[in-house]
Amino acid sequence: MGEIVLTSESYRISKIVYKTRAKVFSEFKEGDVIRFETVLTNTTKYSGGGGNMAADIRTVNITQGLSVWKSQSQLVNLLKTAFELTEVE
Repeated sequence: MGEIVLTSESYRISKIVYKTRAKVFSEFKEGDVIRFETVLTNTTKYSGGGGNMAADIRTVNITQGLSVWKSQSQLVNLLKTAFELTEVE
């Protein structure tokens, strides 16, 4: 079986609340359209088979052609503090 990529809906950055220095995110501008992707994998192999770890999520800036991988925890914290997003319909 090949790789299964899960892709979110697209979101527009409606407001930059906090100017971050985080790699790639520091380049984001109001009005940019982004989406999130992850690869469906067995995460238990990374923790010795006894538990699950958070998935890494790729943020793709469709407008600028940029992308970066962050852990789920890092991404949630960054999005909560730095950006306001609205779903693109």
